[in-house]
Amino acid sequence: MSDNYLSSEILLEILHRLPVKSLVKFTSVCRAWNSLITDRTFISDHLNRRLIQASNGHNGYLFFQFFLDINLRWLEPPREYVYSLYSTTNQQTDHHFSVERFPLPCLSFQPDHCARFGGTCNGLVSSAYYSASSGSITFLIWNPLLRKYVVLPKPLMTRNRHVYTQCFGLGFDSRNNDYKVVVLMPFFSRQHTDHLEVCSLVSRSWRSITIIVPKFHLEDGCSPPVFVNGAMHWVIRRMKDGSIQRSILSFDVTEETFGELTLPLQSNEKSNTTTTLLVVEGGRWLAVVNHPRKGTGYLAHIWVMKEYGVTDSWTEILHCEARRYRGWLDVLALTSNGKGIMRRVDGAIVLVDPTNKELMEPMGDPKADASYAGFYVESLFFINKEFDALSF
Repeated sequence: MSDNYLSSEILLEILHRLPVKSLVKFTSVCRAWNSLITDRTFISDHLNRRLIQASNGHNGYLFFQFFLDINLRWLEPPREYVYSLYSTTNQQTDHHFSVERFPLPCLSFQPDHCARFGGTCNGLVSSAYYSASSGSITFLIWNPLLRKYVVLPKPLMTRNRHVYTQCFGLGFDSRNNDYKVVVLMPFFSRQHTDHLEVCSLVSRSWRSITIIVPKFHLEDGCSPPVFVNGAMHWVIRRMKDGSIQRSILSFDVTEETFGELTLPLQSNEKSNTTTTLLVVEGGRWLAVVNHPRKGTGYLAHIWVMKEYGVTDSWTEILHCEARRYRGWLDVLALTSNGKGIMRRVDGAIVLVDPTNKELMEPMGDPKADASYAGFYVESLFFINKEFDALSF
């Protein structure tokens, strides 16, 4: 095929509008197209267009994933980790999830290993694999659409679940066009200093960063942080004047500095609820969810911060009763058209429409070892050879 009939500007405009899977195929058309599509500038421009579309409610969709339970038996030989990916578009008429299953062959199953997700960022996914016996951790960043991944080096500090909790996530450094895995480790004991490490995808190396904030505990150490407005966010709690006070700890991925945001007032008034964070509206807004620790007869309340950093901009956008949907453990995600992805007490993951009180059919495997839902857009990252990404 020849592109002699098209100017370079028109060709770029056409290619920028195409989905990733089509662009992957077009890398085989000719050397010129391969060089163009795998160029880092083109990859960034294509992603930025997708992010703009997603923030306007078009072509963005939620990415849903499971780490499947593989029937742990001590006498069985090692097996591969298997994932299921579920996605839904933000179109008003779309009530269905697409499903794709695939193995991740870089790691074999071991009885004392467990897997956790660290969130999504610009089409990439972060995950980690822990060894209970050795305390070692293996971090991966992968592009599920391209089926490519990289393995990061071991972090500086060995995990010790008896000394500290650990939470990790993936963020984007816009100044240096670099992705960073951030690991936060608050210690249980006041005799130890809280610890944070950052690994750059470009340098493939870890660095420790001093935490200069008052002593805190993570509200939910199992939940990954939320990446919004260039910063990681965790819900933390502290004892103040004899009562527990919650707030949001932020970490600017580019400047590598800490900040703190105030939660909606109700988040500190109800002690029997758990507060978690979500990303809504194409990654533009930070959202807070209050849901019950136990029981099925409670209301879940969701607020969004419509102007980042402004406490008065917290706005409640949704509340719905858990009992109506057989009770849930947590709200995993909220689509731009108001539907919620929720994990019920029976382990099933369901898509619900609280406005119409409609319950979609449960999806996925309720016996999954870990489940995560996060904002997702298509990305060409890892299509070139710059990061020596492996295929699976």
